[in-house]
Amino acid sequence: GQPAGYRAVLAEPAYRRAVRALAADGDPRTRRFGMELALELGEYVRGDLLRTALRDRDQVCRRLCAERLLEIDPDQAGRLMWARSAAVRELAVAALPVDVPAARLVSVLADPARMVRAQARWQLYRRGEPPARVYRRQLGRCGPGGPAGLVAGLLAGLGECGDATDVPVLLRFTGPGAGPGPEPGAGPGPVARPARVRRCAVRALGRLAPADDLVRLLAPLALDPDPGVAREVFEALARVAAQVPAETVWVGRTRTEPAVRRAAERLAPDAGAAPVRSSRGTDRGR
Repeated sequence: GQPAGYRAVLAEPAYRRAVRALAADGDPRTRRFGMELALELGEYVRGDLLRTALRDRDQVCRRLCAERLLEIDPDQAGRLMWARSAAVRELAVAALPVDVPAARLVSVLADPARMVRAQARWQLYRRGEPPARVYRRQLGRCGPGGPAGLVAGLLAGLGECGDATDVPVLLRFTGPGAGPGPEPGAGPGPVARPARVRRCAVRALGRLAPADDLVRLLAPLALDPDPGVAREVFEALARVAAQVPAETVWVGRTRTEPAVRRAAERLAPDAGAAPVRSSRGTDRGR
């Protein structure tokens, strides 16, 4: 057909420059066609592949070049782990050797992209090392001034593979007022954490905390000044919507942020016509 004939013409040595031009075209479909053909013809050397995988503006082209680079040189996985594309980072993690040290996986275990974190955990699972143990160890080393992105990623990852025993660890990162205060003589209580960290901690608590403890742990955080944290609180409380006191629902419904109000309203959508349970044991309307 016509596309096959066009491809055959471009494969001629005299048209290799045209293939390169297609691979740099502004139209995504044209660019991807040119990139596939350039890779098929061996037009890209390792430096080209690495540069494109790291920096190209088209995600399909980035992935194509990353796949080819890892086929010919798996040792480039370490460099691709820092790519801006989550798909490329996932490929890089999958290409790491089985015996890669856990310390080298910390950055990808805490990656912003869930699929990259999952791939990093698989690296640990397949050699019998529980990922939750690595997350706990790394979070134990995170002080108040730790990098917010790293801490948030570690919390997100622990929330995906931990269990109810991780609740005390997670509470440390929700900020003041969450959970019991410090024991006498134990030093200062919880410190304020960046909103990004608090959001991930609350989301993880919503997944891992026992249902009977959710209201006690999360209701105080409905007053968090960050709307993202408050929204996570109400979304987590949806697990136990019937147990949420009217006072907590009211806090969400009276906030100014639409996303928070919607999340709170989902807990008791008929509160305007039906009673909502009060924490004092009585029923009251809106």
